[in-house]
Amino acid sequence: MGNKVEKLTEAINYSVTALMPANEPSEAELKAAEERRRLRERRAHIAQEILATEQNYVKTLTELFTKWETPLRKALETKAIISKEEIRNIFSNSEVLMGFHQMLLTSLDERITNWSDGTEIGIVFLEKAPVLKLYVEYVNNYDNSVKTIADCLANKNFESFLIETVGLVDTYPLSTLLIQPIQRIPRYEMLLTDLVKNTWENHPDMESLQKALALIKANAQFVNAQKKRFEDSQKLLEIQTKVGITDLFVPHRGVVLDNDLLLSKNGKPSVAVKCCLLNDSLLIWEATEKSLFNLRQGKVHVFQELSIVEMKDINQECVTFFIEKDEYGLYFPPESKMTKEVWIKEFNATLLSVLKIKSAPVIIEEKAKKKPQPNDKKLEIFNKKPEKEPEKKVEKKPDPKENHKKPEKKPDPKNTPQNLKNTPKPFSFSETKLKSPPPEKKVEETKNQKSPIMERKSEKKSGGKIR
Repeated sequence: MGNKVEKLTEAINYSVTALMPANEPSEAELKAAEERRRLRERRAHIAQEILATEQNYVKTLTELFTKWETPLRKALETKAIISKEEIRNIFSNSEVLMGFHQMLLTSLDERITNWSDGTEIGIVFLEKAPVLKLYVEYVNNYDNSVKTIADCLANKNFESFLIETVGLVDTYPLSTLLIQPIQRIPRYEMLLTDLVKNTWENHPDMESLQKALALIKANAQFVNAQKKRFEDSQKLLEIQTKVGITDLFVPHRGVVLDNDLLLSKNGKPSVAVKCCLLNDSLLIWEATEKSLFNLRQGKVHVFQELSIVEMKDINQECVTFFIEKDEYGLYFPPESKMTKEVWIKEFNATLLSVLKIKSAPVIIEEKAKKKPQPNDKKLEIFNKKPEKEPEKKVEKKPDPKENHKKPEKKPDPKNTPQNLKNTPKPFSFSETKLKSPPPEKKVEETKNQKSPIMERKSEKKSGGKIR
């Protein structure tokens, strides 16, 4: 009886086991499958965004070429609006960039239109990334492009051309189109970084994406630096127009800090100013209202090279600095969001970079040598003298047979410039001749009125008597 019960139990257990699925996924496997599904969807979405932004970018470059550059070039054949050189300065190599991105768009379209989990687009950017060096020329010329447009605005024909072209349907302003290439490479960096994050490790596209991203990051760093230079140049041009400083905007000048602070001069009450710490100078100016008597919108209080500014930390409430005999105090109100400590730190770092560029060789020379003296060349000769002094030569008395002339003494190279100054000058008969005679002799000479020949004879006779 017992055996029958055991056999019946085994049969029931076997039937229940047979009805259960053979390989039920674990919880970890379910999470991994869900994560893979999420990555696939996100990866496909980023790829579509890359394609869409590339299409819009190519459209922008095409519009820049067809609606702006081409009409200006065609006008050269009939009635030029601006010169050929000015056209080149404004548009740089934008036409070359347009051709490159048309090819890039074709390659991306072929792959992303037929998208699948195994589609590789990293290889496309890896192959095209070296060509992105074309942006170096465009970015380097961008400041020149903005400046050329500003100069050409004085041309009425160019100004009317801008107004007429912007009035066309679906046309962006020229400045809006010209900034697009500056913003494109940072856009690539953002999209590819997102794509790498949403690509799993064993995907065939992973290695190509990582290499392409590294190349694009290097280009993006350069472009970001150039973009900041553009923003700084725009700010300096705006300030230059307001305060009337003609040499404020120069290509190498950049803005390190720009804050609203309070300034006092020589103990006078403080005034609200705009303090611009530039990479080579300090500019502090006060905004003023434009009027009939004052066409400017700003008053300059300080515009000086950093090497001239003497900074001293003698007041806990403000930054104290001196320019020549004037004492200035910079105060930091809470709304400026700038502290005294941070400002001093940035000032010192900027000043150090200025000294390294301009004064480093001089500082090294001053440490190695003494300060330059007016008789440095003589000192070099004197420093070369031997330690032992040569024996003094015994001067022979002049022989009357030898034309009654004393031998000229050569300067001793051992004597220092100081000794040479202190030693009395050797007697020279020529000097005595130049000295004016006593008044009595003058009267006699005027009475006698001797001829030049007689004067020479008398000089010879007098010389013989002195000797």
